[in-house]
Amino acid sequence: MQPSAQGKQTCEINAANHLGGEMKFSRLSAVLAAALVPATLAAQPVQVDINTTYSLAGGFYRYASSVGWYFTPSSTFFLTAIQTRFNPAAGPNVDRSVSVELWNDRPAVGGSILASGSFQSNSALGVFGGAGFAPVLLQAGIQYFIGFRNVQGLGYNYTRDPGAQSLGPQYYSLGPIFTDDNYGSGGVSGPEQGSPNLILTGYDVSTVPEPMTMVLLATGLAAMGGVGLIKRRRQ
Repeated sequence: MQPSAQGKQTCEINAANHLGGEMKFSRLSAVLAAALVPATLAAQPVQVDINTTYSLAGGFYRYASSVGWYFTPSSTFFLTAIQTRFNPAAGPNVDRSVSVELWNDRPAVGGSILASGSFQSNSALGVFGGAGFAPVLLQAGIQYFIGFRNVQGLGYNYTRDPGAQSLGPQYYSLGPIFTDDNYGSGGVSGPEQGSPNLILTGYDVSTVPEPMTMVLLATGLAAMGGVGLIKRRRQ
């Protein structure tokens, strides 16, 4: 039997409605994708340079196996790597694995480690080298401790220039290497105080979607759910 004119018209209407629903779904998906782009692109790299333009102090770590300084960030960001540089013109410069660590306080006073990584000392002789790790959120105004282990015999990685940014006293552990590595020895003060050469890298915290983005996302998801429900009922 040939379908009636009314049946043909009903089929055409259903097909048109189905096509219109798919077009609306596609447009809605595009709007949601566009809404989320600003949140994705908002992440910006962060680099904190500490005394990078100052010359390194002469001499090398004769007795210290570990050395570190306190650091208080002025802004909140995710830290992913710490770099330093050792004076290549002093000490035996034996290539070895150096550990860099981030603590919420020195282990000598009960601090807990937040992140660590290792690098070869030869990669940081006169140039900046270091290690990366999983992102750690640093809060503005909160004090942290940055330490380097296995530095005995390496050239100093700090400057004595009076114009350099001071991070306060230098804390260290006496050798031999890996003995008493708690950064427990008292801070060095006076003319012997060294201001470290450091580069801290990471990214800012603005990757969290803004409220309007979340509203658009919630609205879009609700609409998508409604479209799916209507299509199931028609089927």
